[in-house]
Amino acid sequence: MASTFTAASDRRKLGVLAQSSAGMQTVRSLVLPELAKHGFVDGANLVLDFRAGRNAELPRLAAEIVERGPDAILTIAPPPTRAARDRTGAVPIVMFGGQDALPSRVSPTARELPGETSALPS
Repeated sequence: MASTFTAASDRRKLGVLAQSSAGMQTVRSLVLPELAKHGFVDGANLVLDFRAGRNAELPRLAAEIVERGPDAILTIAPPPTRAARDRTGAVPIVMFGGQDALPSRVSPTARELPGETSALPS
């Protein structure tokens, strides 16, 4: 069942953190169509806050996203996931693509994903 939003205050904010601008293409081609199936449409009731940078920049970029108050953070690969996880325990984080969350040290065990972290296969 699709969600219905009618007011600007019903907009959802999705922070996106990646290591390169290619991550945005991944979000646009794979993630946004799936979100639209559930009623979340970019530019209508969904606002994307995309940040990309080298590994050394990820902690600062993650902090910027968290400061803007997203409803959730989508990360592309383990390094952005770790950066986001280290900046918040309250905002849900979804890791998309990259490696398995366990060997990449995003999560110590499958039962113990830190904070609100979830991993999706690519």
